[in-house]
Amino acid sequence: MLEKFIEAGDPFTDQQLEQIYRVAGFSLPSAYCEFAKKYGDAFVGGLVDASPDFPVSGFFSSEKVISNFEFNATYKENRAIPIADCELGNIWVLGDDGSIHFINFYNRPTVTTKVSSSFQDFLSRISIEDE
Repeated sequence: MLEKFIEAGDPFTDQQLEQIYRVAGFSLPSAYCEFAKKYGDAFVGGLVDASPDFPVSGFFSSEKVISNFEFNATYKENRAIPIADCELGNIWVLGDDGSIHFINFYNRPTVTTKVSSSFQDFLSRISIEDE
């Protein structure tokens, strides 16, 4: 189970989630809100579907979600908020339909891959090898 491997960060408050909603302009899935309120900017250090092509390092703080969203017009245009990254700086985004996409900046051109149709499914597919 993923929960035993997550290093919880600062949990989000209802006010912080409301601020993300106002900035993004779309509702956040309840699974994401519940996760953020419990784990916040958690460290994960795992792989989606055990694939090295889809690493997840950690989730962003509410401040980082907002600042990344406001800084990058592409997120606004595509109605997606950045929620996590990997060690290489690639980004995981949450779309306005609840889907999760991985943006790989190291490919040329940049490649965006839809990985999951929901945040809950995304979480369930993260695996971490026992050390």
